[in-house]
Amino acid sequence: MEKQLVDIRTFIGNLPVLDIAETWTLDPNTGLYRTETIKKHRTKKEQEVITLTKATDKHPETAQLVTVDKLAGYWSEIKYSGALSRPIKNSLLENVEKLIRETKSARERANSLPAVNEEDYGQRIFNLLLAPIKK
Repeated sequence: MEKQLVDIRTFIGNLPVLDIAETWTLDPNTGLYRTETIKKHRTKKEQEVITLTKATDKHPETAQLVTVDKLAGYWSEIKYSGALSRPIKNSLLENVEKLIRETKSARERANSLPAVNEEDYGQRIFNLLLAPIKK
């Protein structure tokens, strides 16, 4: 049982937690954590011609291509996560640690007592399993 509890502790220890850089709230509709809506914009690069000098009767006009960022649109972003919050994960780990300590203590107490077997539990379980055959 102790080994299984250690495996459970390892499993819980590997569970993902929410990113602390975000503000998370529990969404009652989905049961997941979600962030606030973040409004973002996107730009695209476009090339424009700018005139460096105007044309005169002796010189042609000089121009240059430059790249300009133009607004392409807006969108909203919401992040969802099924990860645990850090306090909940810590609480789960504490519970498993307590159970491991109590299991070790119970094993040590049981090992210090003499073995008394008043009933043969194995035979009773075996009889229960084979009851349909014995009829």
